[in-house]
Amino acid sequence: MLDLEALPDLLRTPDDAEAWTRFGGFLGDHGLDRLILYDLGAPSPGLWTTFAPDWLRHYQARGYAAIDPFFEHCLDPAASVATGAAHLDRLGHLAPRQQDLIAEAGEAGFRAGFSLVLAPRGGMAWNIGSGLRPRELAALRRAMGPRLPLALRLMQARLRKPPALSEREAEALEWLAAGLRTKEIAHRMGIAPVTVELHLKSARRRLGARTRDQALLQAALRGAIRLSVD
Repeated sequence: MLDLEALPDLLRTPDDAEAWTRFGGFLGDHGLDRLILYDLGAPSPGLWTTFAPDWLRHYQARGYAAIDPFFEHCLDPAASVATGAAHLDRLGHLAPRQQDLIAEAGEAGFRAGFSLVLAPRGGMAWNIGSGLRPRELAALRRAMGPRLPLALRLMQARLRKPPALSEREAEALEWLAAGLRTKEIAHRMGIAPVTVELHLKSARRRLGARTRDQALLQAALRGAIRLSVD
């Protein structure tokens, strides 16, 4: 079972590449050793992957980003699509070069996988696979249950760089993380409680968080706040 309690500490590093390597190892230990994360918010889609560097260079040299069928068929947040070379017999509608891409990824270890989009179009999209057979992968995914998308959201939050918090927004979040209530935070900061609420609301908006807990998590993962206040 995925240990989500340990994951935030695992990802707490100032280096994005190191955080990604740790996350890849975390899921790889559970059988999901071929990960691709597309950042759709960039002018051209950014890509994080656990494939070997020579595979990524091959993907780029062959111009596969321009014809990758993932962008055409797997970006619906409401549908998870089966991916990988194990399903090539059902993908005759794809262009030959698209089929070549899938077959070559299979040779590199991506036998079967599935897509997951945890945010609306314009966010991030996952292609998650392994060397397992489709039935084995489906059983693994069922066993992980809702813990898998939660782990993926933590990684997304770690990589998504929010706008910088103001000094007062960060301080309000730090006191909140220390367990203080609004009135106590106001007393510590020497401001009115309504101003504390405004700072916290502004911090949530900057971080793209719906709740205070989400704001605290995202700010901590990015190193924007300390988790204890002296």
